[in-house]
Amino acid sequence: MLCCIFNYAPHYRSVIYKKMSEELHADFYFGENLKFKGETIKKIDINKLEGFKKEFHIKYFKFFIDLEWYCGLIPLVFNRKYDKYIIYPHKWAINQWIFLIIARLLGKKVYSWEHGLKTYTVRNFVLQMDLVLHKLLSGSFIYGNHAKNIMIDLKYDKSKLFTIYNSLDFDLTFKYRNKIIEDSIYKEKFNN
Repeated sequence: MLCCIFNYAPHYRSVIYKKMSEELHADFYFGENLKFKGETIKKIDINKLEGFKKEFHIKYFKFFIDLEWYCGLIPLVFNRKYDKYIIYPHKWAINQWIFLIIARLLGKKVYSWEHGLKTYTVRNFVLQMDLVLHKLLSGSFIYGNHAKNIMIDLKYDKSKLFTIYNSLDFDLTFKYRNKIIEDSIYKEKFNN
């Protein structure tokens, strides 16, 4: 069975989480808050998500970098019900490393769902950490081909990188895309 472990439950992912629950019978575990440059992103009503199991309390530790600890994460790797996991990878989450190592030893598959690398300008230390993290993963679902190509160029294992685009509500965005009409305002006013 599939276990999804994400740092947060943003509203714009509600449709894809619902489909994952229905079609893959996934269980969901989320972080209770999002620490990202002071931004707040609306959370889905997790209690309406079939397969929702628990919200993690995330503890933050400040050293030379911000470290994270997802309270209750490690026991999930020992749960016999789960043989596959999808995580949002976070190289500064201490127990996520422990989780990945144990999962590997137990023969369980762990996949990441992430942006991937959007630029070649990555500090060497951070790049090396990320390469090791990705070696522990069974595969990575990347939002776009641009990031995937950068990762391949930087020596990530291309056989473990799968483009899934941004995984938003395709049906809803398709309705809006069909309503788009060509307009000359940008050409006339901005010459582009």
